Amino acid sequence: MSRKLLKDGMWVSIGQIGSALGILIGIRALTEFVPPQVFGGVTLLLGCTALALGTIISPVTQAALIYYPQYSNGRVSVLRSGILHILAKRVGICLLAAAVAALVAAGLFSVDVTAFILCAVLLILDGLRAVETVFLNAARRQAGYAVISIGEAFGRPMMAIIALRFLDTNATSVLMAYAFTSAIILCIFYCTSKPEGSDSDYTYGKPDPAIGTAINRYSLPLTPMAALGWVNGVGDRYLIGSMLGLGQAGIYSAVYGLMSRPFIMISGIVELTLRPLYNRLVAEQKHREAAHLLAKWLLIVSLAVGAAFAFVILFDKLIIKILLAEKYRSGISLMAWISGGYALLALSDVYIKVCYAYGYTGRILMVQAIGAVVSLTLAVIGIKLFGLIGAAMAVPVYFGLMLLITIMVSRLNIQKLQKWKEYAQPL
Repeated sequence: MSRKLLKDGMWVSIGQIGSALGILIGIRALTEFVPPQVFGGVTLLLGCTALALGTIISPVTQAALIYYPQYSNGRVSVLRSGILHILAKRVGICLLAAAVAALVAAGLFSVDVTAFILCAVLLILDGLRAVETVFLNAARRQAGYAVISIGEAFGRPMMAIIALRFLDTNATSVLMAYAFTSAIILCIFYCTSKPEGSDSDYTYGKPDPAIGTAINRYSLPLTPMAALGWVNGVGDRYLIGSMLGLGQAGIYSAVYGLMSRPFIMISGIVELTLRPLYNRLVAEQKHREAAHLLAKWLLIVSLAVGAAFAFVILFDKLIIKILLAEKYRSGISLMAWISGGYALLALSDVYIKVCYAYGYTGRILMVQAIGAVVSLTLAVIGIKLFGLIGAAMAVPVYFGLMLLITIMVSRLNIQKLQKWKEYAQPL
């Protein structure tokens, strides 16, 4: 098992490091070609797509990751069928609502309907990618996961630059390039690789009602939680855009993306390597082994994010000079605050995964609700008192609070292991 874990870790590291480099290089390149106002507009539009993705699709894919061990003995196609049928209904309803909203907005305001259409296309493409990558991760096919992640991370900004060269310098051109890139990557994946769980005609048949019921029960508390998590992650950018303007939102978004990515990468490498094994140990009720693995998980993340934070503090001027264009470098004062917040978030995410594994999605919802209220409140106060840096100062405060709460609720989970049987019983 250790050899397999080492191999998984290698591919996960390649994927996470490669995608992080792609995103960082992409931010650097895009900031050379687009002014802060356009970058801010693109960020806010993508934030809306991310909200729909997190609310509709992510809760269901989280359920797929949790239930995969029970179906790994030749019945993955049953799980895949249930996932696809549920997502088809949810995405269809979302797109219908988005179409009505776009028509109303076009009638009342001077808005570009094309941007709404491209956001809808991106939602579908990102949803398909989320399904395929979560099954690859659950099956520990980390090489395929890495290739998709790296391809999208490098491809999207590079295609956006090409679009900006030949089309208008606006958000629509960037969104079009992103959608085109994702479509190409998915086509290549379906033509060259066998999707996990697609080896049976059952995949396209009527889904098993039992798995549908289980997925809906597990994912229901996660649906509002995704919106709350979105508030924690990008809500401050909308406040900045409305209170300080799109230009300031563009600078903040560029620095935020630059500072958050290394910590997301570190957290992702360790999680994608260890979480499938952790989930399996919990599903098999090997709680002592799961606790030992969790301790190692925490230690690795703590050491890695601590080193990353120290690097940012020591070399902030060099980092921003290399990775951001001149017109964005006024955001150097934001770097330490945002990176410190994401170091705390990386630790909080470990404890959150304990809640996921034991089925305590309701408690995750509580954590995110508290975090959303605190983050918006502190961001508004910070912006009013200190301007742009005030929003950054709020980041470590509310992520630190979330860390304390997740530690408490995850310990409650471990003390009440019997509850897990209600969520993870064989179907």
